[in-house]
Amino acid sequence: MLRFCIITILVVILARLVSIVALGAFERVFGINADFPRRYRGLDQRVSRYYMPLRRILSGTIYRRPHLLALLEASGLNVLAWFHSGQTGARLLS
Repeated sequence: MLRFCIITILVVILARLVSIVALGAFERVFGINADFPRRYRGLDQRVSRYYMPLRRILSGTIYRRPHLLALLEASGLNVLAWFHSGQTGARLLS
């Protein structure tokens, strides 16, 4: 039981660190320099239109799904076996 708690805490911390790094890189990509709106009209409106949906997709893809799979693997379910060839997970990924 103690091993499961420690692994769970480590998985949560690691998932959070990966999320911070990925979202930080995302912020740099979508950061608008003060000079850009003057040179490109409407750029800030286009960026704000796509920013939140892309941020949610990135957050869900990097943080939530692998985080859940890692917790299930730590609890003793053989999640990685789901993605071997011939299994349902492998068909979903292809």
